[in-house]
Amino acid sequence: MARARSAATDTDGLDWSHAPVRDPQPCVLCGRPALLRHPKTLRPCHKTCSDAKAAADLDRAAAAYNGAAS
Repeated sequence: MARARSAATDTDGLDWSHAPVRDPQPCVLCGRPALLRHPKTLRPCHKTCSDAKAAADLDRAAAAYNGAAS
């Protein structure tokens, strides 16, 4: 049975509900000002940027796995 995910959890399984909020600094992924800090690295990062990167990484890993399995 699949476990329900919190709205504060991204595709990488990170819990953003307690992510630190600080002065705006450039997001490490897109460069635009970000208030949030990544829950693991504490570097400035938007949740949406983190979600997009995690999804792209997952797609890339799946493609590599499927290519190797052929």
